[in-house]
Amino acid sequence: FKRGRIKLSGASSMDLLFESFTPVFNYHADGRKLAPSMTTNHFEQSCRVTGWIDFNGNKREINGFGQRDKSWGVRAWPDILGWGWISAQFEDKITFNVMQTREKQDTFLNGFIFRDGSNYAITEASISYEWGGREQEPAKTRLELVDETGVEHLITAQTQGIFPLPKTPVMLEECYSVFVYHGPTDNLTGGGVVEHVWRP
Repeated sequence: FKRGRIKLSGASSMDLLFESFTPVFNYHADGRKLAPSMTTNHFEQSCRVTGWIDFNGNKREINGFGQRDKSWGVRAWPDILGWGWISAQFEDKITFNVMQTREKQDTFLNGFIFRDGSNYAITEASISYEWGGREQEPAKTRLELVDETGVEHLITAQTQGIFPLPKTPVMLEECYSVFVYHGPTDNLTGGGVVEHVWRP
């Protein structure tokens, strides 16, 4: 859980090094759980990311932040009604990941916010979207989160680009976004992903 590397060679290539700066957040520790349809195990971790990418001869150096997550086990796609998986890093000061999953009549919440050098589980979340040009395409996202210590967090996001992924019977809208963490005295700007999953 300290370091990971992704290398790709061919017409497009990359070499990216992920080095963690937050503890691992286990989605299944301390009584937390995902929807039964989702997966057997899942963890999240925020990282510094360095290296380079080269797509179609356009090479760029990378020096920033990102998220490492892993799921393993069985995922029962037909039982999933949808989810919001949202993650952002405000450099290494504050990072968060929240997942709100809908299955049958139930909604499951999980995730964490990293602040002051520690992970804190998210216990409450209100997520709202402002749609863009297509159905269920997030243009803006607003998150009101409460962590396990009772601290409230307001975060907003503006979509910069969307990569839709069809996965029968759902659609995954992968939205690269610019995030703003609205603090008590000043705001922080960061980057991340709004992953909105829905049934067409």
